[in-house]
Amino acid sequence: MQPACHPASSAWCVSTEPSGAVSFCWLRRQPQPARPGGVQLGFQAQGAYSTVIAIGLFAVLVELPLDAAILPLFLKDPDELRTIHLLLGLGSLYSLVWLLGDRWLVRGSCHVLTDTHLDLQVGARASARIPLGGVEHAQLLRDSVDAWRKAHPCRLMERVSITPFDKPNLVLTLRADAGCAIVHHGVVRSGVRYVFLYLDRPQQLIAALDARQEPGKS
Repeated sequence: MQPACHPASSAWCVSTEPSGAVSFCWLRRQPQPARPGGVQLGFQAQGAYSTVIAIGLFAVLVELPLDAAILPLFLKDPDELRTIHLLLGLGSLYSLVWLLGDRWLVRGSCHVLTDTHLDLQVGARASARIPLGGVEHAQLLRDSVDAWRKAHPCRLMERVSITPFDKPNLVLTLRADAGCAIVHHGVVRSGVRYVFLYLDRPQQLIAALDARQEPGKS
């Protein structure tokens, strides 16, 4: 059975096995579903994702010894100190699992342009399958999303951002009858007209979509 994303956290990729048991596929290093064949559109080579994850891991690992050294200066009750150490330890463990899980899932994903669809995936956070005929046009996004929104008023439900941590540099405008399937943080989105993406080479997707829309192209 295909993995399903837990709505509360993208790092907890949960798979329900035939036996009914629930397992965390990334902890077991289960192979992720193969991406479809086509042109791969990367978003990790030039993005800030790896840097952000490294900073997060460093902060989590440094926090515990700092807390152990500083807390005794302010708390004298051994029971209170023990309780706070336990809570901080559990919080750090959760953060560590979330970061490592998200890193594993995102590193195994990419966007793919097939002959019929644009297949988007960023770990367990977001996925989309957009028919090429449903893409009205694609354009570079040189300003912020807020600046774009002021110039192109639209409702919140009509737009979605599919990017790890990076500022989007491409916006897809979808046709009203695009008929695409978009899942964002475990929620199925309908009525989306604008999809914001970050790509290492956004011009690659724009050129490929333009080529497919030329007369005589399939």
